Amino acid sequence: MRVYFKALRRTKGFSLLEAIIAIGLIMVLLSAFLSVWLAAGLNISIQRAILAEQIASREIETIRAKSFSEIVSTTTPITDALLGELPGGTGTTTISDYLATSTIKHIEVLVTWRERGATKQYRLNTLVTSGGTNP
Repeated sequence: MRVYFKALRRTKGFSLLEAIIAIGLIMVLLSAFLSVWLAAGLNISIQRAILAEQIASREIETIRAKSFSEIVSTTTPITDALLGELPGGTGTTTISDYLATSTIKHIEVLVTWRERGATKQYRLNTLVTSGGTNP
């Protein structure tokens, strides 16, 4: 009997149990790495969307700070320095009369950027009246 166990100890290679344990450990490590990698990509996407929202909000607030008579119907590019932090970032502000009335202006700010080969957009709309902004 002792001779048999000594012969088993001398065999080279891995046992089936060792191979299964090794594969299981590799799978756990890969799943942990994959979840961290996916979370990092999602985090970057969220940060870019937040940045686009900040750009659009600042543009709206700049227009709201003007008197109503200074707000004219036009489409203009956004020149905010934060656009440079978005890959391929561009933006436009469109001001138009709301429902063909000159006492209400519709303001639309559109921020566009590239992400993972696709075009992403953030659009912010508001109304401004001759008596102030909409509630």
